[in-house]
Amino acid sequence: RVAAARDESGRWPPGLGELYQGQIVEILRPAPFMRPLVPQELGRVWEFVRLDFPPGTIDQVLEAYRQAMPHREEYYPVVGCWSVEIGPIDRLYLLAPFKDLDHRDELAAALRKDPLWPPRPPVQPTSGEVSLLMPAPFSPLR
Repeated sequence: RVAAARDESGRWPPGLGELYQGQIVEILRPAPFMRPLVPQELGRVWEFVRLDFPPGTIDQVLEAYRQAMPHREEYYPVVGCWSVEIGPIDRLYLLAPFKDLDHRDELAAALRKDPLWPPRPPVQPTSGEVSLLMPAPFSPLR
């Protein structure tokens, strides 16, 4: 950041500006009901879910997830749940590990039959995205 502040071209990061078409910055706030992140070995496949909700509703959404999370974790842990502190507000992120893709499919099938998951907040998501991730060899979350 210090180098960027001195960069007279106004590019960030210095020397790479020509490679960027755009940049999105979000600062996430852990949900009050989630445990702190610690190094864990829980799976080779991780699912990162983004859900956007109508303006002004994230507190209601977090409350629904707080109530439902203990039941969801009876199946397998959820490592993180965040809302956005800086960036697009009324956005929720979830990070859940799976032993492998077969485990993800099995768990997804079980959860589709479960009336308690996903939570039923008083508002529905307006959009969402799911990314499947594989941890890097140096990742503390595996």
